[in-house]
Amino acid sequence: MDELWYELQPIYDHILENQILYGIGGVITLILVILLRKWSIPLIFYAVEYSVYLLIMHTFVHLLTRLTAWFRNSSSMKALRPDGMPLDAVEWTTPYFVPWKLERYDPQWIVYIELAFAVIILALMAWFRPMKTQKVKPRYGIDGRKLDDKGKEELARMAARFGRDRYRIEFQREEQMIREQEKKIKRQ
Repeated sequence: MDELWYELQPIYDHILENQILYGIGGVITLILVILLRKWSIPLIFYAVEYSVYLLIMHTFVHLLTRLTAWFRNSSSMKALRPDGMPLDAVEWTTPYFVPWKLERYDPQWIVYIELAFAVIILALMAWFRPMKTQKVKPRYGIDGRKLDDKGKEELARMAARFGRDRYRIEFQREEQMIREQEKKIKRQ
């Protein structure tokens, strides 16, 4: 954990030196997030979800690299050094806590594998879970009256009745009526 603190120390020092600017920037950002919450909240949740997926991917690549290095060293047929490792021992690893330190990746091409996985994850998120803005619930009805809970329920029923699934629902009702009529005919 001390290694992580050592790596993050310059960022911490920079924040301490520029506290006022970061405070003003934070207040402005908070105001913008509140004012534009229809777009900003889904974007923030999307970014958090993407970050979780990247953390899972980075952990998987880190563990796979360590496992591969262990297997390579354990299954080597070369003579052992005094420390018990083979002559052709590898030190493959990825920097788990500081993935932005690209020079610490061994072998170097693992960086490109992780970047490719990050792009694939983003493409899969866009394909299976595209980001959508929040739907604002109306506060006023068509006639200009302020809606209470009963009015909102009525609008929800009307939206379900005349919404995008209107024809699908109507066709299902017609098919159900036809089936019921066929059952009545068969009974007679």
